Amino acid sequence: MSPRCQKFNLTWLYFSIIAIMAGFLWFGNSNPGSSSKEVSYSELKQYIAKGYGNEIIVDKGEGQISLAVRPEHIRTVFFTKVPNKWARNPKVRAKYPLPIG
Repeated sequence: MSPRCQKFNLTWLYFSIIAIMAGFLWFGNSNPGSSSKEVSYSELKQYIAKGYGNEIIVDKGEGQISLAVRPEHIRTVFFTKVPNKWARNPKVRAKYPLPIG
């Protein structure tokens, strides 16, 4: 008798593809129309002083400030051409210093 040659089971391939896609959905960007960049608090203050943003959002719970960057300043702030993924809602975020006491 000759030994049986095991065939590759395509079910494992299907499960692998499904697992990878589920990982992309689970860990992917929850808001695909936006992009953000983490900067220092002093750098964020400079962007505000120069008028690079059109909206400031303060999250007291997280101790974070977000600045929505105007489209004409995206290249200056992000140091790149304007890609499609930043076309809608680019933001700059910074942790602000919390008062002591």
